[in-house]
Amino acid sequence: MAMILIDARYYSEQLRHARRMLHLSALDTAKLLKISVNELHKYELGKRPIPSDLIFVLMHRGLALSMCRAYKIRNQQS
Repeated sequence: MAMILIDARYYSEQLRHARRMLHLSALDTAKLLKISVNELHKYELGKRPIPSDLIFVLMHRGLALSMCRAYKIRNQQS
């Protein structure tokens, strides 16, 4: 597994922010990413670098989730 050596704090803050913006619990997010809640917390706190394959999954699923949420919000306002 390749690791991207970048500022873990930046990505940990982005991960936590995205999860909160999507109103997802830590448990739901961990299930979605197929990781443990403990592992998610380590990523969110910057204690562990986020693997590149997980960043790809985050981008792919995060975009899909945000699009679904936007679609639901638009339909509720109609």
